Amino acid sequence: MPESITGEQRDKTVALRKEGKKYREIEAETGLSQMTIAKVLREAGMTRKSSTTAETAEPDPSTSGTDLTPRPGSEAIRELTPAAAPAAPNQAKAPTKGERPDPNQVFTCTKCGTDFREWDGEEPCPACGGTP
Repeated sequence: MPESITGEQRDKTVALRKEGKKYREIEAETGLSQMTIAKVLREAGMTRKSSTTAETAEPDPSTSGTDLTPRPGSEAIRELTPAAAPAAPNQAKAPTKGERPDPNQVFTCTKCGTDFREWDGEEPCPACGGTP
């Protein structure tokens, strides 16, 4: 359920941000969530695209918990590496000769984009004749 705010909270939020307050400081003073603060500032025209820096409403990544920039040696680097990420189903590789295909794999033709489950690795795409 969206948070309801008063006009006074809205005005105070905009004024605090214009003073250069960070989201967590505005959150403490107004009692509004950071998502609501961001919405209020967007509605007030205080976005990153604003021409003046005093009126720029940039979220503070250190307080929002959504900083996606991993720091050297952190767990985030290991979690974001391609080796740690699971492969998407349609990114599966075709089986080589002698391998049994995984029945849950989905193959996508690189030519027409058709997804299909069965492919022996040698036959062309059943839809267009391209290579999956």
